[in-house]
Amino acid sequence: MCIRDRLQIDDFDAIITPKSFDRKELNFRIIYSTSQEKVARLMGYLGQVLPSLFNMTASTLFQPRGKDTFSGLIFCPHVNGEYGVERIANEVRKELKISAAIYSGKEPKNWDPDLYSYRKQLVTRDYKRNRIPLLVCTKAFGMGIDKPNIRYTICLLYTSPSPRDRTRTRMPSSA
Repeated sequence: MCIRDRLQIDDFDAIITPKSFDRKELNFRIIYSTSQEKVARLMGYLGQVLPSLFNMTASTLFQPRGKDTFSGLIFCPHVNGEYGVERIANEVRKELKISAAIYSGKEPKNWDPDLYSYRKQLVTRDYKRNRIPLLVCTKAFGMGIDKPNIRYTICLLYTSPSPRDRTRTRMPSSA
């Protein structure tokens, strides 16, 4: 059953369909790297490439400036581990001296669940109020965020297929 039926909308003119789903204001870049290079390439992109795309220095780009803050998100595939939010945020802070907070649905290893739950509320509030310019998060944060000044998102993908995916890619397709 489609949503129109559920809402009992019978009038054809009540549905507005855009002529195009193109978004000219959006730009996409895909940067391939080996697992060994991934963090170094991320640091290079954040420290050099991204600021140049906005015609400013890194120190200017990553400063909170109220509603003029260039907010950003780095999506990580995991909470913990090599590409987890905590490790990536620590690398960003250490290597680039950028204030980066973390957000994930589940608390990182060695965090008290109650303390982390409280911390997530503070981080969410501060990010929405432009006090934190960069958030390293899992997809748990991206669900439903409505913030008009997010200027960039980076998805740090982990591309090693699972055993099930490897099996699936080897299976011949049937006609």
